Amino acid sequence: MPYNNLEASLSSTEQADLIQRIEDMRALLPFLINLTPKEKQQGRYGQHNYAFLRAAFDYAQQRPELLPPSFSLTGWQADIELYDRLMPIAQQVAILQEALNDTMFALRTEAQKSALDFLKFAQVAATSNQPGTTGIVENLKSKLSKPYKARTPKVSPTIENTEEQ
Repeated sequence: MPYNNLEASLSSTEQADLIQRIEDMRALLPFLINLTPKEKQQGRYGQHNYAFLRAAFDYAQQRPELLPPSFSLTGWQADIELYDRLMPIAQQVAILQEALNDTMFALRTEAQKSALDFLKFAQVAATSNQPGTTGIVENLKSKLSKPYKARTPKVSPTIENTEEQ
């Protein structure tokens, strides 16, 4: 799965600049919070519920006499307005996050393929008794998450093969 557009680089200066820009953006949003997992479970609302809260707010604006005196309609309005302003930012961050994840996945996949190719080359060298290669092969195999087996094409049974059995 080669990706021609991944022949790019990111200098340490560019990396530091990007990290600083992200920190600058976070500094512009000092009101951001971190919820506990329990708090997140209590507040699961989908897009359908946004339509509900928007409609309820519109009705409350039209009929403020239905609200108790202690209820803050302006606070509710401020929450909705901030949510509406944050949504396009969150969407852009999500797009960026997906692109970063996809790029990192592709880079990791390509690097893993190269590492497996190198392991095969080292195994061939080890079978030819090239000095030091057996240790390399054993060390690399020990670092694989699954036991490594050389991949051979699987022969799928054909109609003729299954009739003979």
